[in-house]
Amino acid sequence: MASRIKTYTGLVIQPAVKVAQDRDDIMLNLNRVCNMIDFGVGYYWELPARLAVLPEYFLQGVTTPGKGEDGLEAFMKKAITIPGPETEILGKKAKQYGMYIAGGGVVEKLPEFPDRWFNTAFIIGPDHVLRAGFQLGHGGL
Repeated sequence: MASRIKTYTGLVIQPAVKVAQDRDDIMLNLNRVCNMIDFGVGYYWELPARLAVLPEYFLQGVTTPGKGEDGLEAFMKKAITIPGPETEILGKKAKQYGMYIAGGGVVEKLPEFPDRWFNTAFIIGPDHVLRAGFQLGHGGL
């Protein structure tokens, strides 16, 4: 029989997100998320925080390409790679607190598909390892 999971706190984080135009904007959003994780872990000291859930587009913000707000070029400019610097920072945060971090969706680029971006969700474990990912493709045909 499997052992019972100990009770823990889950943090559901809904940060104010700046619609990113460049890497600096992405880092601003990432730093905000990391600060919110720090606060949440410290606030819920009675039950340890072992999960942080982040919303879709928490790194780059969202626009609606169908309405002409951003085209493929703008999305590719702010797309990240996974693994990459952003998931490395989140991985260190997961390891620091012994928690899982679930990213609801980021704009990702893959070298195999240079004319497409992907809305990618992921989970990083407390061992700093990327555990799972799901990619939904967008872009040119």
